[in-house]
Amino acid sequence: MADFSTPYHSRDKKESGRRKKESVGNTGRLFRSVQFVSACQLSNMVREVDLRSDTVTKPTPAMRKAMAEAVVGDDVYKEDPTINELEEKIAEFLGKEAALFVASGTMGNLSAVMAHCWTRGQEIIMGDQSHMFMYEQGGISSLAGVHVSSIPTLEDGTFDLEVLKEKIRPRNPNMHEPSTGLICLENSHNRCGGKVLPLSYIREVCALARNNDIPVHMDGARIINASVHCGVPAHEIVKECASVSMCLSKLICFSCRVHRCRKVLGGAMRQAGVLAAAALVALESAEERIRIDHQRTKKFAQEIYNLKSKLITCDPAIDSNMILLQFPSPNFTNEDFVRRMAEVKIEDKEQVVVKACPWYRNRVRCVLHSDLTQEDLDSALMKIRAIANKQDPDAVVVKAGLRDKNRVRCVIHSDLNEEHLEWALQKIRKILG
Repeated sequence: MADFSTPYHSRDKKESGRRKKESVGNTGRLFRSVQFVSACQLSNMVREVDLRSDTVTKPTPAMRKAMAEAVVGDDVYKEDPTINELEEKIAEFLGKEAALFVASGTMGNLSAVMAHCWTRGQEIIMGDQSHMFMYEQGGISSLAGVHVSSIPTLEDGTFDLEVLKEKIRPRNPNMHEPSTGLICLENSHNRCGGKVLPLSYIREVCALARNNDIPVHMDGARIINASVHCGVPAHEIVKECASVSMCLSKLICFSCRVHRCRKVLGGAMRQAGVLAAAALVALESAEERIRIDHQRTKKFAQEIYNLKSKLITCDPAIDSNMILLQFPSPNFTNEDFVRRMAEVKIEDKEQVVVKACPWYRNRVRCVLHSDLTQEDLDSALMKIRAIANKQDPDAVVVKAGLRDKNRVRCVIHSDLNEEHLEWALQKIRKILG
C-alpha cells in the first residue's frame, strides 16, 4: 500500500525534520511530467537495440566490398553474371531446376501464385495466420485474380489436414465453383513465433496435394532457420514442393513461366548484380550465423522464463530466432511493454532504447539477429528484468485525501520509497489514459 493521504502517520517521527527536504523533492517529482527523453534528444547518448525483426540487419563489410566489386549486366537478358551465379547456387541449394532473383518476398510469393494459377479465378488454400494471407495486401486476389480459401492456423504453424481435405475442390468443378490451384505452407512460421513445421507434416500435405494433382508452394523466407532447427538440408525440406521462396533477400525457385510474372510486377531490376553479390556472401555464412542466433535466442527466452514474473513470461521451447512474450496481467499489455522498453530516463545508468514488435493476442515478438551484440542482449534483458520485477499495479492501493472544489491532496512523506512513487505514477497514467 502507498499512502499519500497525510504525512502524520510516519512511523519514525523523530526523523521527519531531517527527511523533510527529501519529501519535498519527491513531491515535485510526482507531479511534474516524468523525466523521459526521446532518442533524438539524447542522440549522442542513447544506444538502440532493435528486436523488431531480422530484416533490420545491415550489410557486413564483406558484403559491401562484394557489392562494390560486383560484375553486372542486364538481368532481363540474363546477362548479369553475378545474378546468374546466385540463381544457380540457390537452385542447387534448394534442389530445384532453376531460381529467379526478385525484389521482395511478397513479389516472390505473388509471382509463384501467378505462375501456378495461370487461369484467373482459381483458388488457393493457406493458413489464416500465414504471411501471404496477413501481410501481402491481398495482392493474390487484387493483382493475380486468385481466390483465397483460408484454414485456421494452429499454434505450431500447421493446419488440420482433415479441414484441408474438405477445402480441396476438384480440378474440373461444376460451373458454380473455382478449382483449387495451389496449397501454400510457411516454414518457419512468422506469426507463430518462428515455429518450424515438422517434416512429417510437410510430406503429408504434399502427398495429399499430389493425390489431387495440386502443387504446393513453400513460403520459405526463413527456410534456413527451419533447416538449422531440424538438422536437415533445405533441399530435403522442400523437395516435394513445386516452388519455394527464400530470403537472402529475395529469391524464388520455379520454372521459366515465373519470369513473365516478375516482369509484369516490375521486378526486372536490370543491373542488380550489386545486390546479388551481397546475397552470395550471405549464403556462405548463413547457416552458421543462424545457428548462433538460435542458440542465443534459446538462452534469452530461458532467462525471461526464469524470472517467473506475473507481468511477463514466454515459452522457453524455441524453434528458431523468435520469442513471443506473453502478458498474463490484464493491467499490463503488450503496448505498455513496448512503450516501457523504448523509454529512456535521464537518471538511467545505461540509456538504451529497446525496440520490440507488438503482436496479436496481446503478445510481443522479439527477433534475434546477427547485428545484435551480447552487450545489446544484456541491455535488453536488464530492461525486461526491471519491468518484470515491478509489482502488479492492481496489487497496489494508493490512498489520497479528498478536498473541496473537486480536488485531491497528495502528500509525499518519508515512508514512501521510489517504488511507491513509481506505482502511483503508473496508476495516474492509467486513469488519464
